[in-house]
Amino acid sequence: MISIIIPVYNAELYIDECIKSILSQTVSDWELILVDDGSKDKSLVICDEYAKADERITSIHIDNSGPSYARNVALKQAKGEWVLFVDADDWLDDNTLELTVSNSQADIIFFGFKRVRPDKIECCKPLYRGTVTNIKEIDEKLSGLLDNKNSLFGFTWNKFFRRNIITTNNLSFNNSLKIKEDELFCLMFVNHITNLVVTDVAPYNYRIIDSSLSHRSNSYRNYAELARSLNRELPIIPYQKLRERFAALVMGYYISSAAETIEFNRNELHMEIVKESISFYTQNKTMILLPSWLKLFYKIKSSFCISKILVIRNLVSHFKN
Repeated sequence: MISIIIPVYNAELYIDECIKSILSQTVSDWELILVDDGSKDKSLVICDEYAKADERITSIHIDNSGPSYARNVALKQAKGEWVLFVDADDWLDDNTLELTVSNSQADIIFFGFKRVRPDKIECCKPLYRGTVTNIKEIDEKLSGLLDNKNSLFGFTWNKFFRRNIITTNNLSFNNSLKIKEDELFCLMFVNHITNLVVTDVAPYNYRIIDSSLSHRSNSYRNYAELARSLNRELPIIPYQKLRERFAALVMGYYISSAAETIEFNRNELHMEIVKESISFYTQNKTMILLPSWLKLFYKIKSSFCISKILVIRNLVSHFKN
């Protein structure tokens, strides 16, 4: 059985299409856990109606606590062999669940997605397919998925996760994170796999909505917490290349956090985060290789921000001393 988990917040315009796409799946052995996260619209009513109509559907209501908490609530209820996370404003092609049938021995199944905009659809999928069991090859594949321009590693909704790996290792989402909580969860999960499957299909439909853009308020706290959380995972990553790439990401998140403390005039936090950045770099500089630094600088240049340039300059001056 497949446990499909959907956190729902003010999604009355889209949740009906999302649920119908699950009801139309060619594989029928699934349970759907809808967690209404304190919606102010009719989302809960819609979820409850579907739950009454189909015994495979469970509707849960919680006070607004964020998608990470909602997913954790659902994980405690899940009973399936597999877990699939879906966002409430997205939908699935009707053959999506078939991937678990054809790859039944996998620990995790990666697949692509379609980025759906009002005026166009872009197909985003891995460049290769196959099953990998060797740790060196797993490292190569995971690193490639992380480096992919479409961020195929970091989303939770383009993967099937084997649930017993989640339960055995007490994995959960970080409730304090509002950004990239998916990336952290995926990293924690792959630290415990012995094999993976990558497919070259794109059955997930990811809807781009202008109003869903992330709010930047207090995002420096999120970047700092993300950097710290990923830093705690670094020592247990069993894959050398993946560890190096995440070390560079952590450095980038520290830079983003330090830069935004300048933008939001939080000077009292700025030096604290800069000191953390320096400490992190000092301990991990052998992993942050030149190509990683070049990617960081390119990213900063492509999303030009004066405060980031100032942080880089300050960090460089500290590293010299």
